[in-house]
This record gives sequence, structure tokens and C-alpha cells, in this order.
Amino acid sequence: MAAVWSGAKLADVLELVGIPKLTSATPSGGKHVEFVSIDKCKEENGGPYKASIPLSQATNPLADVLLAYEMNGEIKLLLIEF
Repeated sequence: MAAVWSGAKLADVLELVGIPKLTSATPSGGKHVEFVSIDKCKEENGGPYKASIPLSQATNPLADVLLAYEMNGEIKLLLIEF
């Protein structure tokens, strides 16, 4: 059985912090949203797993980009560091 994920649309979260929907670049020139795990991975020589998506995809309200915090009705641990 496939997992059922729930959470907030990334476009909505970015809008809350001042990045409008359907944005392709920030005023400072940023064009991607980067995700970094707290887990270490062998592919990164023991560093964190990283991935990014274009800002235009992250800010598109029709895109299926979810900040998932729940799987199959169960809240998962979320750690955010700045």
C-alpha cells in the first residue's frame, strides 16, 4: 500500500514569508529552493542529502509540491534549523 502524505503546499508557505506565487527569481537573484536533510548519506561522503527545485515550480500553486508533515494520518518529526 502506498503512503498517504499530508502537509502544506510549498507555494503557500513561501508566500507567507514574502515570496509571491508564480515567482521565477527573488530580488537577490535566487532561482531554486534547496532542501537539506538532517540525515547523513554515503553518496555525499557522509554529508547531508541535498536536492533543489526551480523557484518557479515551488511557487506554482498548481504544482504538487508539499511540505509533508504527516504520513498515513500520523504526524512525523519536523526539525527546522536556520
